[in-house]
Amino acid sequence: KRKLIWVPQALGDWDTAFQVGAKDFCELAGWEYQRTGNPTYSVENHVEQVNNAIAAKADVILTELESPGLVASFQRGADQGVTMVIVDQGIEEEAAKLGLGIINQDEYNAGILNGYQAATFAEKQTGKKDGVIVLGNGNPGASSIDKRQNGSEEGIKKYNAEHGTNYTFEAFPDGSFGELTESIQKWTAQF
Repeated sequence: KRKLIWVPQALGDWDTAFQVGAKDFCELAGWEYQRTGNPTYSVENHVEQVNNAIAAKADVILTELESPGLVASFQRGADQGVTMVIVDQGIEEEAAKLGLGIINQDEYNAGILNGYQAATFAEKQTGKKDGVIVLGNGNPGASSIDKRQNGSEEGIKKYNAEHGTNYTFEAFPDGSFGELTESIQKWTAQF
């Protein structure tokens, strides 16, 4: 019986659909499924959880490669015969060095769509033709979030060009991967 362990970069309910899919696959394949992680995001916590999954004798580990700080754990797992799979987000250069692909959407294009929709929503909700659209970031420096933010800014510019609006974009390190009350305070001050 094989064991698949899903190690999200931070525990929460954001990955519910992913959990269901991974668990359903394991049930169909006759594999054991486990999810492990730490609710407080940091590279150190993520590395610790990946190392714990390796120590738990996982056959397959699904996790993110959002920081070069995880490369050593990926290599350790591979050296011990674990199939390491990058999902949700990954740094292309580091994945290529490990000989791995990344299972994920195109984050930049997803950001373009996000920014365009945000500008559409802002105009419909406020009736204004200008203003600041803010995108929070609970993990500054994370590959996927940075790409989505860059794409979001581009999507807002595209909306402006097509609709005669003048929205601007601001990336905001909101701390939403950490303590929720601190994030709420940051957003309150931002507004």
